[in-house]
Order: sequence, then structure tokens, then C-alpha cells
Amino acid sequence: MYCPKTAKEHRGQQKARAVAFLGGKCADCRNPDSRVLEFDHAHERRNNGPTIGSLLDGSWSRLVKHLGKCELVCANCHKMRQLSQPKFCVP
Repeated sequence: MYCPKTAKEHRGQQKARAVAFLGGKCADCRNPDSRVLEFDHAHERRNNGPTIGSLLDGSWSRLVKHLGKCELVCANCHKMRQLSQPKFCVP
């Protein structure tokens, strides 16, 4: 009998695959700990489309199109990047 993956399992597998696709470690400090790795929309700032988190529920082909616009960074480096950016207003 076939049992479909749960949504949680699918998201976990998609995230692991996306992390591997982007090199598996922080682009800035080279930290390989997947528990702290995040996706930074480095070239396309916020509010310009779906988040990677929302795309983890969908297909790999749709996700990979958006991964090309991201860099993999650890939470610490991600925060440092955000703090070095000029402040912007969110409507």
C-alpha cells in the first residue's frame, strides 16, 4: 500500500535538496550547519515574489527557478547583511 509523504516530510526534503543545490554551506563564513542556514534573496529584495519557505511546499522545478536568485547564508551572516543594508519602508 502506498502512503504519500506528509507535508512536513516533503518540506524537509525540499529544504535539504535546496541547501545542497546552493552548496551546503554559508556563502560568507562557510558554516555547514543546516540547522542555521537560510535563503537570502541577495539580488532581488523582499516583497518581489514568493518566499523560498512558501515554495518548499511545491514542485522542485518551481523552487529551483527561485533558488537562482538566492544565496545560502547562516542566520548570523544573514542578520549582518540585513543590518548593513539601508533601511527601507514596508507599506
